[in-house]
Amino acid sequence: MTDREIEQLKGESLIELRVKARNLGVKSVTTYNKSGLIEKIREAMLETNSSLKADSDNENLWAKKSKTKIPGDIIAIQVEKEASIEVSKTAKASRRGSYI
Repeated sequence: MTDREIEQLKGESLIELRVKARNLGVKSVTTYNKSGLIEKIREAMLETNSSLKADSDNENLWAKKSKTKIPGDIIAIQVEKEASIEVSKTAKASRRGSYI
């Protein structure tokens, strides 16, 4: 947060600062005085910026992972597992006298 932005916050009323702080996720906004709210807003904005950067990094990582190819053997094993689960369900149902 720049000095200019902090100066703009200092020019706002206590009510306006409480609304901004609440929108940024600050709890118990009524317990802070004006300078305390400005500090909390600054901290919340820094946290928001760092979490946005982390989200962006995670999205980039996910995009890289999703581009990797899965070998055919792994796909065949997955299909085989799904088929065996389906056979198992059918066998249990037939033992009970009902069919799926």
